Amino acid sequence: MHFINDKRILGIIISTVLILLFFVFSIVTKYNDPNQKPESQEKAKWYIVFTAKSQRVTAYTAYSGATKAASGKDVFLGSVAVHPRVPRNQGGSVFEPVIPFGTRIYLKKPITVQGNNYDSFIVLDTGDVNYRLWKEYPYWIDVYWGTSNRYTVAEAHDFGIDLTDYFWIEEWR
Repeated sequence: MHFINDKRILGIIISTVLILLFFVFSIVTKYNDPNQKPESQEKAKWYIVFTAKSQRVTAYTAYSGATKAASGKDVFLGSVAVHPRVPRNQGGSVFEPVIPFGTRIYLKKPITVQGNNYDSFIVLDTGDVNYRLWKEYPYWIDVYWGTSNRYTVAEAHDFGIDLTDYFWIEEWR
């Protein structure tokens, strides 16, 4: 009887040693395999915040069926136009805005458009492409006030010309 217990204990010890060797071998080969490709790590993204101070803000309307914005999208309430990066009459393109298309700009104080307060806008278009109106305001914005009709044109006119502070965020390239 004593001999049987010794065989069981010996079997348990041998099984335990084999299991431990298996785990140790698995771990060692995982870290020492030269053919194993490293796990892909997602590259960290960096962002930069740009600030525009005391820049002109104006309002515009567009007739129903007007052509799409320079971004290729339809304008909507909550969108703005900005200068092209380089004036068109100096070789610039309306398709390269000073603030990238699709960027959200955040205003220091909201603007009321058709009864709704907007504290941010999306850049969709370019305007004043030759910098004739607002060359001393490189980050001027032109807020879309809606489809042209008697009321929206009057509201946009009443808004007039103001100064605003705002910021936007871009991915660092």
